[in-house]
Amino acid sequence: AYIPPAPLRLVDAEFGSGFDRQTMQVAPALRELAPGQGISIWGLTAIRAPLGLRDKVQHRWYRNGRLLWASPFYEMTGGREEGFRIWTVYAFNSIEPGMALRVDLRTEGGQLIGRAEIKARR
Repeated sequence: AYIPPAPLRLVDAEFGSGFDRQTMQVAPALRELAPGQGISIWGLTAIRAPLGLRDKVQHRWYRNGRLLWASPFYEMTGGREEGFRIWTVYAFNSIEPGMALRVDLRTEGGQLIGRAEIKARR
């Protein structure tokens, strides 16, 4: 059976080496990764959804296209003026030069809402 896509929209996505729960922002934000030692990287996605929509969403973390980890599903309720944010963290033992890190935001039904990517310097 065909299931129409949920009307969800990714508004913003960013990565950071920390997360401030009071401001709901990554801090400091990362534009690229520095190769070398290990680091915990936070992924933050902001979602807009229409009033009355309820769905479950998750982050799926990838390194160079290979799935590393999928977060639990988080219940999201649409219609909030400030939108809805989901944040997760993944700890890396090391960052390889040129590594591509990607976070996909998906619904429980498997719909891709959006994705964000950051790369390591060579």
